Amino acid sequence: MDWITARYQCTPKYYLDKLVKIIGKDVSSFNKLSREKEPQKLFKVEKTISGGIRVFKGKYVVRNSKQLLVKDDEFSHDFVELKLQNSKLIASRVDQWKFEIKTKWNEETLACNLYIEDGEFLSISILSQRIIGDFLFDD
Repeated sequence: MDWITARYQCTPKYYLDKLVKIIGKDVSSFNKLSREKEPQKLFKVEKTISGGIRVFKGKYVVRNSKQLLVKDDEFSHDFVELKLQNSKLIASRVDQWKFEIKTKWNEETLACNLYIEDGEFLSISILSQRIIGDFLFDD
């Protein structure tokens, strides 16, 4: 990608879309591995109207002879959310933690750096782990 495109895309909205995809893939991978070892430990990703996501604890139900992964209503009060709020990219877990993911153009590397409040630059994969890791692994 050329630096003009990279700089133009250095926005919270662009990285919301990228993180939504990465988190969706990470939850899918977790569910696939968990289904073999801990079938009761599953998660459901739901997209929000604003383009963000919420990750809930999930469960399988049988409908029309098909097994479907659905949100477990018993735990619907506890979820992780990623959203765009007032042009800010916000990650949160209900009543537990919340942080803003910021973008900053780096003129030396010609790349968009992502960071949270403490100023530490993070990769997309590390951000995904910070957002959903403890939720998935009960840490």
